[in-house]
Amino acid sequence: MISRSIRYSLFLIFAVVGIVLRFWKLSHYPAIYTDEATHLEIARQLSLGHIQYFAVQDSWLLFARLPLFEYILAGLFVLFDVELIVVRGLTATCGLLTGLLLYVFLANVARDWRLPLVVFCLWNIFPQAVLYHRFGFSYNLLQPLIVLILWGLYHYHDQRSRRGLLLAVVGLTIGTLSDIIMWSFIPIILLATLNNWRDGVWAVPLSLLPLSFWAVSQLAAHPQAFLFDLSYTLARTGGGTLHDQLGLLVHNYTVLLGDTWWLIAIIGWVLLKNRTLQVVVGMLLLPLLLVGRTVPLYSLSAYYLIPFLPLVVVGVATFGVRSWDVLGHRFGRLTASGLMISLIGLPLGYTLHQDWQGLMQEQPTPIDRFLVDVDGAREAAQYIDDNVASGSLVVASAPVGWQIDTSIRVLEFQMAAVADGRDAVHIPGNLPATRWAYQTTLAEADYLVVDPLWRNWGAVHIPQVAAILSTLEEWERVHDSHDIEIYRNPHIR
Repeated sequence: MISRSIRYSLFLIFAVVGIVLRFWKLSHYPAIYTDEATHLEIARQLSLGHIQYFAVQDSWLLFARLPLFEYILAGLFVLFDVELIVVRGLTATCGLLTGLLLYVFLANVARDWRLPLVVFCLWNIFPQAVLYHRFGFSYNLLQPLIVLILWGLYHYHDQRSRRGLLLAVVGLTIGTLSDIIMWSFIPIILLATLNNWRDGVWAVPLSLLPLSFWAVSQLAAHPQAFLFDLSYTLARTGGGTLHDQLGLLVHNYTVLLGDTWWLIAIIGWVLLKNRTLQVVVGMLLLPLLLVGRTVPLYSLSAYYLIPFLPLVVVGVATFGVRSWDVLGHRFGRLTASGLMISLIGLPLGYTLHQDWQGLMQEQPTPIDRFLVDVDGAREAAQYIDDNVASGSLVVASAPVGWQIDTSIRVLEFQMAAVADGRDAVHIPGNLPATRWAYQTTLAEADYLVVDPLWRNWGAVHIPQVAAILSTLEEWERVHDSHDIEIYRNPHIR
């Protein structure tokens, strides 16, 4: 039995470690991911009173963005400044809050003090959580909401507490205004109330109410834009034929089984002693079936798993605690402690060491070839601000474009790619002309800012981008730093 003073010490030590791993060097490491740059640009425009993402106006749903995260970020920009550290500080804070909520929840429902403590300690050093909390992804805002839903559904399932159901509904409704992935969690409320339809009568409509209000407000303000974007977004997330959906779902499942952490978590979920907790965790994993049939859950799309990471850590921690129990019963507590230190303690220590070394040495992430260097993007944006006249047109990726002065027109490179009417990955070629704040062509661009995102992702997935890159020899290169090149159109003076 570990004394309370030791438990409190471990809690404080890992809390500090979690803060350091998430906030140290946060302003420049890792490099910028395009999705966080999208949030930065939308929130920057929103702080100025515009519903706009570079050249596209009236709605963000085209880019799968919902209002909550953007308004929170825009409010922070008003209070502080438009900086990368602001969005990353927000998501890192959401990560720390998630760990605290997990601890408080499990301390209230678990029959064993070890589970909440192990979950809290592991969460603060869990590699996937640490990495994604350092990116400005809106999915990080969903993690504390998932814990609230878990908490509420637990008490509803265990005690038929309507307050618990209300807590779950509140967490869900907030999430549905932040990210489309949370729409896949709505059926959980219906599932939870199957045995008590009277609760379902108010809980299901209530979970849809804020989202419905937002949709109505968009229909009132920009009906054509909203309906176009909604249709496009639903088509993108439809998943293709049933055969395609099943194939992708099986592939995603196979990939997850190949991840050691997920495999251990699955075993841990099975070993959960608390039947109610086991059932509710299982319910919260069901949306993976809806998400996993439409998008890959690996490589660049692995961030779709961010909302599920708290459940993964609960599973891994449960595996550790239950293994300790089994070994203790079989070999005695002293021998079991030694085995647990060898089997779990050393791997966790190695995990912490790897986290620390990665941060100290700023080691590349698995997706670095698709990221844009923070200093390089800042230098490129500064060059444009210093050398380009107001009203000029610049084609750039989001990680550079959001930093360019708003007096200069910026066309994100996918927007330039659809100028001939062909689709890009995230923008349809038939986007109505009224949606463009400034509609123009590549030939009118004064400058191109080319970075690794163009080369390693754009040119691979969008033929039009590859075609643009093939014409660079006709442009004048005026800047080259941190693998970012700026080209001036020699035909425009």
